[in-house]
Amino acid sequence: MMNKCIITASLYLVSQFVNADFYVGMEYAELDVDYQSESRDIGTISVIGGTPIKDYLVIEARAGIGTDSDSNKDIDLLYGVYGKLGRVIGRFYPYALFGYTQVKGTDDDEQISESDTSYGAGVSYQVSDKTSVSLNYMKHIDDNELSIDGASLQFVHHY
Repeated sequence: MMNKCIITASLYLVSQFVNADFYVGMEYAELDVDYQSESRDIGTISVIGGTPIKDYLVIEARAGIGTDSDSNKDIDLLYGVYGKLGRVIGRFYPYALFGYTQVKGTDDDEQISESDTSYGAGVSYQVSDKTSVSLNYMKHIDDNELSIDGASLQFVHHY
């Protein structure tokens, strides 16, 4: 009897999630990384997902890795949670981003781990009912020793 209740509750929760308005996609970002007065451009590939909370507010999560695996200076993991505040104007959705980013990386043999509040801006274009493309700029990390900012391109599928 207990197993039937657990299975029924699980199926209900999954069905609610599937029927919810959410999106998933991929992002490529070209980031300017300044660490201890040394600057380097690093590309990252990320998985993104989000869901609208209100007509003007979206909650989004991102997690990615650096693309320069042959280098001894790379981003091992970059992830965060952000709020997107914007307004739909026709097929366009201009927005401001704010949230929190954690980054883990390697500089020669030194392991780096930093977190900071993040902010930025962007615009999405609704290509079709289920597909959108976005361009945005974000300041991910900004502290005394480490600064990470840059532009990204996203391809998103809406469910």
